[in-house]
Amino acid sequence: MKQLLAIAIILTVSGCSTTFVPPESAKQVPAERIFYQGDGDAKITVTRDDGYIGGGCYLALLINGAKAAQFDPEEKATFNVASGATILGVTFSGDGLCSYGQVLSTETQLKPGEHGIYRMYTGYSSDPVILPVSKS
Repeated sequence: MKQLLAIAIILTVSGCSTTFVPPESAKQVPAERIFYQGDGDAKITVTRDDGYIGGGCYLALLINGAKAAQFDPEEKATFNVASGATILGVTFSGDGLCSYGQVLSTETQLKPGEHGIYRMYTGYSSDPVILPVSKS
């Protein structure tokens, strides 16, 4: 009986996790869900993880407080931004329960010509998360 309970817990937890989607494997966010057209000498690519948690809601990316795009799971978008400090935020976006408004933010520092890669997902606490993956 203990083994059955352990297996059920493992399947429940692993079924709720998200999986990183590399930018080269992600689908492009459709143009109608991209709202930011920035000019700049640096780039940011953001990819949303695949997974069950929060998958029924869009995750909205904010760049310096302005809504940049709405992402479904396994989608990506690339934005031109000015080098220096940029604040990236993420929140749920949509109707009903998807309009939950907590924003999690992080600051990035990019040099001219640099390209920052970020991932967004819904964490185990059901809050949206944005984390750096790499810079090149």
